[in-house]
Amino acid sequence: MYLVYAIVDKDNGEAYVGHTDNIDVRMKTHKSKLNCSSKDIILRNNYDVIDLELNIPTKRLAKWRERYYINTYPNCINTMKRPIISDEERKEAIKENSKKTYANNRDYYMKQKSAYRKCHKETLKRKRSKLCMCECGDVLSHGRMKSHLNTPTHSRRLKDKHISILRNAFRKWCNN
Repeated sequence: MYLVYAIVDKDNGEAYVGHTDNIDVRMKTHKSKLNCSSKDIILRNNYDVIDLELNIPTKRLAKWRERYYINTYPNCINTMKRPIISDEERKEAIKENSKKTYANNRDYYMKQKSAYRKCHKETLKRKRSKLCMCECGDVLSHGRMKSHLNTPTHSRRLKDKHISILRNAFRKWCNN
């Protein structure tokens, strides 16, 4: 079982929030390493350890509860504000990191892209010129498909096609 605790400075009310399955071992770590954001409170040596929540069944849930208290506890000094993140936050962080990586290495990526195009020129040309049929019934090259999907012609043909399908279905239904 896990617990969420706070180390609270008696003088100024600053608090460090954490979780552990063994508070005695964790406090020894706080006192010996002093590389945690709790070090200022520990070094002043005038603090209380408060149990905020006991008997948490899993470490994952304990991290979520710790995050809750970090966000809501007054005067919380934790430098790591998110001991756990949701899948959406993780995806967003990856997306942001990818954007930064691309921005920092744009020239490299452009050179790679150019080299690939030069090396595979004929293959890409064949692929772009390959004919395919759009769902609206238009036949066009693969290279034009993306821009075609945004045209009024495509939208109109799709609408006409759906109306035609509905008419045929209605006629079949009436004849039966």
